[in-house]
Amino acid sequence: MKRKEIYGHPDAAVGTIKMDPRVLPVRYRPSSVSARPHRRSSYRSASSSGSSVSTSSKSIDSQNIAPAIALFGAEGKTGHHFLRLALDAGYNVNAYLSPKVSLRSLEEFAHQPSLSVTTGKLEDIEQLEQAISGAQYVVCMLNDTLPGKKEYPAGCLVSFVNRLYPILQRESSVQLLIFQSTSLATSVSGPTPLLSKVVKRAARRRCAFTKDQDAVVRYIAAQHGLRQPKQSNTIIGPEKRSSVGQRSIKADDQSSVTRTDCCDDALPPHFSFIVTRPTILLKDGPPSKTLSASKSQPGLFPVAHVDLAEFTLTALQNEKLYNTSPYVVADIF
Repeated sequence: MKRKEIYGHPDAAVGTIKMDPRVLPVRYRPSSVSARPHRRSSYRSASSSGSSVSTSSKSIDSQNIAPAIALFGAEGKTGHHFLRLALDAGYNVNAYLSPKVSLRSLEEFAHQPSLSVTTGKLEDIEQLEQAISGAQYVVCMLNDTLPGKKEYPAGCLVSFVNRLYPILQRESSVQLLIFQSTSLATSVSGPTPLLSKVVKRAARRRCAFTKDQDAVVRYIAAQHGLRQPKQSNTIIGPEKRSSVGQRSIKADDQSSVTRTDCCDDALPPHFSFIVTRPTILLKDGPPSKTLSASKSQPGLFPVAHVDLAEFTLTALQNEKLYNTSPYVVADIF
């Protein structure tokens, strides 16, 4: 597809843009589908001596091609912190934003040559492909940006993940998917702890939300062979299939998901996953506690958005967490 450079309001078009501080409103160019990481000649320095920016995460060697992250939910509180930490650590980041979100929400990152933005809806297959192209890591932090309990559309997240997986399967560069869920969600394997069951019952007013979270976890587990997929009793005709050969989901039962047609049932996906399950008690504020992964019980204490973002960035390189769904808990002391 032939593309041309566009100037104007940052919400006026759908495509991939490069943040450029020289033009306000943001100057942007819808790019080609390729969004592969580029070689960086230099990094932002903490001083004129060229030392890298101070961050709790290990910075990427500037002589190598920086790994690329496709980030969903950068406009949310946790996603915003994650974006800042990832850029400071030397990653290339392609942030996927809804057309309803103004690019000015990311204005503080306009000077970052390693940030690009793709605008599109979660239903836009072409834009999703463009955002993920060339990425080694795909990070979904959409919980902070979802509608409230009264407006929550049933099954919106599992529908998104159902569209996402065939794209990840086709993109050979992808190594890891991190999906941020909540401590109310089920595990990819094994029973739900008693404490989670109690809290879940108390949170029935958000029934659609918790069911959606469970459906996503079950779907991911089924894709990687950790659970048997729940088959729908409804016969789905050709007209119900999407353009990427993916079965649709019944609107009244978002937990009824199947493996995608493009996936070989005998082989798991070529990439790994981590489903993080932090407490639903997320809070604003500066970094306060070191977070850790727990296999058995959810945390009882609130977690700061910035601490969760830092944990997630560190998890990219923590292979012990691959193909698991850890609770993310704060240290007591």
